[in-house]
Amino acid sequence: MKNAVNPDQLLTSHLVSQIKETTQGFEISVVDVKQRVVKSIKAKNIIYAGNKHALKYIYPQDYNLFEKTVYSPWMVVNVVVNEDLPLPGYWQNEMLTSDSSLMGFIDSATQHRKSGQDRVLTAYYCLPPESREDLINAERNKAIIAENTIKHIGNYFDEDITPKVKAVSIKAMGHAMPMPTKGYLFDDKNQYRKNKNIAYAGVDNSRLPLLFEAVDSGLTATQMI
Repeated sequence: MKNAVNPDQLLTSHLVSQIKETTQGFEISVVDVKQRVVKSIKAKNIIYAGNKHALKYIYPQDYNLFEKTVYSPWMVVNVVVNEDLPLPGYWQNEMLTSDSSLMGFIDSATQHRKSGQDRVLTAYYCLPPESREDLINAERNKAIIAENTIKHIGNYFDEDITPKVKAVSIKAMGHAMPMPTKGYLFDDKNQYRKNKNIAYAGVDNSRLPLLFEAVDSGLTATQMI
């Protein structure tokens, strides 16, 4: 996909800060993070695939379409380990532990890696919405978070993996996943947008967010027989 796009049109390390409507279409303010400058880009059409809670600041005209969307905060803990740790043989490893927010982890050893790349065990925590404010304490509690994650993954391998851990990194995401509530699914917000030259995409557009595709296919199948 990257090779099919003109490199002058694919801008990494850029953040959209504002979208304004003009007589010709849109004028978009884009922050070049590396150069620390703001660029202005003109466009006739826009596909907005970012988190919709940011529309409050970027394009407030349509924020009302998404303001009732409830997001689940997530936390990702990357544990870099030595190669002599036994290979589980799975990309995704679900876990049931005393911490109900821990979903499990994925193991980079099960995918193709370039020579010299670290083996990383990536643990995922799905937190309840009321815990969003707790994420600001992740920096203060980083040692506890790392230790607990290493302990849980060690239980999976049935051994203490602490001596084999090279590094741990933690990423907190306050608005990571939408949580479907009553009336959420199949209520595509594009049908309500005022400007037809901007369209919305992403898992928080009230269609089929990620794993709910499996739920939908099952319900549809029961209606076919």
